[in-house]
Amino acid sequence: MIWEILTTIAEGVVLAGDFLWQALWALLLGFMISGAIQAFVSKEGMVNYMGEPDLKSVLYAMGFGTASTSCSFGDIAATKTLFKKGAHIIPAVAFKIASTNFVIGLTFVIWALLGWEFAVAQAVGAPIFILIAIVLVHLWIPYDETQQARERLLEEEQPVVTDPVCKMRLNRENGIPVERPC
Repeated sequence: MIWEILTTIAEGVVLAGDFLWQALWALLLGFMISGAIQAFVSKEGMVNYMGEPDLKSVLYAMGFGTASTSCSFGDIAATKTLFKKGAHIIPAVAFKIASTNFVIGLTFVIWALLGWEFAVAQAVGAPIFILIAIVLVHLWIPYDETQQARERLLEEEQPVVTDPVCKMRLNRENGIPVERPC
């Protein structure tokens, strides 16, 4: 009985090792490409290409997202930073989706583990998913709300203190009121 359990565990470890070996080249290549893009392309440069809601900005956003990592936590932070620094909401959404669903490394892993058919399906499906998301954002999120969201993000960066007597919120660095009580 114990021998069977140990054999099953050993088979699982060998299978996991096989999966790692099959996917390792794809992961390494994807992370190398992603690292090169992130090291040599500044976020300010990305924002210059993603500031308008046009096809060119969306294509740049998809390209930058495709070259980035597939870590959704890191990509949420990157998307928030791009949006805060001036990227339009539509290219920002395209970047976010491309960075998690249209990543070079992910395509290589899918090819290595599932075959070229699935890799092609992923490569065709991801832009369709991005297009649907862009249309939905364009239809349902008013431009004024995106500007208000950007302003809130910028306000969050300010070091703010609250006066204990009058409850006025002041910028710590220059003493300018940020928000007055009602």
